[in-house]
Amino acid sequence: RNGKVKARIGYRKGARTFDFSEYDLNGRVYSGYPDLVVNTKDEYNTNGNYSIRLSLSDKSTKVRYYRGEFGDGTFDSTKCEKIKTVNGVGILDLKKTGTPQEGYVDVLASILSPYGNNYLVHKKIELPYKDLK
Repeated sequence: RNGKVKARIGYRKGARTFDFSEYDLNGRVYSGYPDLVVNTKDEYNTNGNYSIRLSLSDKSTKVRYYRGEFGDGTFDSTKCEKIKTVNGVGILDLKKTGTPQEGYVDVLASILSPYGNNYLVHKKIELPYKDLK
């Protein structure tokens, strides 16, 4: 309404990129976003399970988590797997497969910002075992 830029959100070929800036009413770049917190539970040797719990450092529940490949620097929700989320905590339960898999999981948090935009945070989580899926 006042003619000032409120946000810059990057897109490439219709998919979101991680280029993102928001501005307060005075035109300053906003930077108060929460961090992505990863907690793991290793039960691989007892029952073949490895659990990952995702949350935000500020305990916010306005978040959606996804699993997928983001190597090209874009996020397309139609090409990613939504991670089950309960009260702002993403739950990713991996199981032993006995066949070689990637030694990592790519996860993304789509966080609703105070200005109503979706801020994206990507994290590559290294796995201690190479046969989890």
